[in-house]
Amino acid sequence: MKNLFRIPLLLMGLSTFFFSCEDDPDLGPPPIVGFDVTSKVAEPGELLTFTNNTTVESGTPTYEWNFGDGDLSAKENPTHFYSDTGNYLVTLKVTTEMGATEMTEQNIFIGIRYLKSIELLDWTDSTTKIDDNDSLYTALWDEDGSEPDIILLLAGPNEQELSTVDNPALDVSQKPFTLDIQGDFLLYNSSYFLLIGDEDIDPATDSVSYDWMIIRDGEFNPLVQANNPNNIVHINAAGQLAQGKNPETGEGALYFGNIPEYGDRAVGLMNFEIR
Repeated sequence: MKNLFRIPLLLMGLSTFFFSCEDDPDLGPPPIVGFDVTSKVAEPGELLTFTNNTTVESGTPTYEWNFGDGDLSAKENPTHFYSDTGNYLVTLKVTTEMGATEMTEQNIFIGIRYLKSIELLDWTDSTTKIDDNDSLYTALWDEDGSEPDIILLLAGPNEQELSTVDNPALDVSQKPFTLDIQGDFLLYNSSYFLLIGDEDIDPATDSVSYDWMIIRDGEFNPLVQANNPNNIVHINAAGQLAQGKNPETGEGALYFGNIPEYGDRAVGLMNFEIR
């Protein structure tokens, strides 16, 4: 009698097994998901491009992007910008036509641009200028012949000023020369005037004079500069000068000078970092 009960139970178990197999369809191989982004360190308002590197065996997959700030996208290669500073986790979920899914993620940091240093690559000993009577004359930068005592003045908005008048770099004869920035000097969305000069001392009177040169007014607009990589350079992994910011660190430099018709008497780099 006990054996008669075991037979139906065995048949029920087998039927459950076969039905469970039918409920678990073959979804095929999962996608191999990956993506690149133009910069992992960026600024508020900077437009980032996300390039999808996902591969699937067949069919057309669907994409689910989550940029970590509440915004989503179903595009294959979306663009996105962040309004606020902070760390953001970007996720990409890919689903094949058969239903197999896979996901990957990357961290994006959004920060503010700070001036790190000003590097003078080269400067001229003299230049031709026009005086008040429209006459040409040659103006020496280093008038006292003691090698340039380099002075920097960077003027920005809201009475923002960076000056080394009280602490010039004395007798600078080697090129290039780097002036490191002490403290935090935030580059605002505004215009700046950059002046570089030489401190001269008259031996007869022991008086101090300054020969300034204006390196024009630069538009240090974080959004404009970041979206125009032709204005920005960085040193790549091979030690070479490359256009744009460093995509991994956000560091870079704004190239200035080297246009004689504007009266430039120096050429250099304004090195910045994003933090």
